[in-house]
Amino acid sequence: MKILSLLVLTVMIVFSCTGQTKNTQNDKIKLADFIIKTEVSDNETYTVSGSCALLIQQSDQEADSLESEGGDEYAEYTDDENSASLSAFEMLERLNIKTLNTDKRYIKFTLINQSDPVIIDTRKKEKNLIGYYIFFKANKQPIISESVIISEDLINEFFIK
Repeated sequence: MKILSLLVLTVMIVFSCTGQTKNTQNDKIKLADFIIKTEVSDNETYTVSGSCALLIQQSDQEADSLESEGGDEYAEYTDDENSASLSAFEMLERLNIKTLNTDKRYIKFTLINQSDPVIIDTRKKEKNLIGYYIFFKANKQPIISESVIISEDLINEFFIK
């Protein structure tokens, strides 16, 4: 039984480690799934107009609610998310990419080649963007990426090329 358990564990580790090193467009969440066309309150909106990597954070109320519901599992999840976000932040800083963060629900991006800004809802019912980075340049459509898959290649591909 111990040998079978060890074999199953080994197979799980091998499968979880394969194919995780290269970022592709498929790794990114589609921005279009979060774009909204309605007007939103300025109090709930964070406006971005310059090049940056924007980290979406949970509000204090969301954190309190999740902590009371999740207990120890929430604390473990938060530790993992904080570690991934910190690693991504340090990489972005090292590459001289401006980093910002917000807990606002709506983000308004001002693009140079579009008269209307792009507005996204970071708290959609089906999926929220808490813990994700949004890369933005005024002459490009923003992209969304999980902290854990941010790499120097992804950063350079978006900000340098």
